[in-house]
Amino acid sequence: MQECPACHTFNRDEAKFCAFCGARLVCPETQDPHSATDNILCGQAEKEQNHAPMPASDGKDMQADLSVPAIQNETPLTPATLREFYAPTRIAGFILLIGGAVIVLLQILLTASGSEKSDILLLYFGIVFLACGAAYIGLYYGVFIRSKLFTDTTHALYTCNDEGMIQYMYDTDKKTGEQFVAYAQITKVTARKNFLVVRFGVTAWLVDRRTFTQGTEADFLALLRSRGVNVKVKAN
Repeated sequence: MQECPACHTFNRDEAKFCAFCGARLVCPETQDPHSATDNILCGQAEKEQNHAPMPASDGKDMQADLSVPAIQNETPLTPATLREFYAPTRIAGFILLIGGAVIVLLQILLTASGSEKSDILLLYFGIVFLACGAAYIGLYYGVFIRSKLFTDTTHALYTCNDEGMIQYMYDTDKKTGEQFVAYAQITKVTARKNFLVVRFGVTAWLVDRRTFTQGTEADFLALLRSRGVNVKVKAN
């Protein structure tokens, strides 16, 4: 077990970040204890060693209960993460575009040849497919993969305790922020391929199902269910 330099919580030897406060656990041996940069990267100077309570979304302060085993998940949030998550949207867009183009072209050729097999209704369907495909692809390239929420962050560390989920945001190794969401605020957790989508209000977190470093996905889902969260796991 290794001790967190910030909050003195004990973590597993292979953990890179503290399961409680999110501080980096592995610091260079040459670290200058008075260096502001090192204190940020390795978390947390002396003034941060007594971890302050995190503000909950309902305005109340929350302090993690260390008697409850934390479930930790590390998720890289890079442009590649978004491309992977929204790949079905791009694929559906191209399928609709190609299908619509084939239908429209076929109907135009049949009409031009004077064939009785031409159908104006199918032509309309082809145009609708083209429009939907263009919209999907436009959303994918113009909105989804350009989300500043993710592309400005290279790493997110999620921890869970008896009160709720905490998300720590990192730019490389520098913590840029944190957010606490109580279980009562989570409306649904849905499994999608390699990701769990945690929804609360109009916001959602992506949790990579492959990067749990403490506890397992089953532990995580069981904890959410025990707190009354609606969990839907996609059948394999």
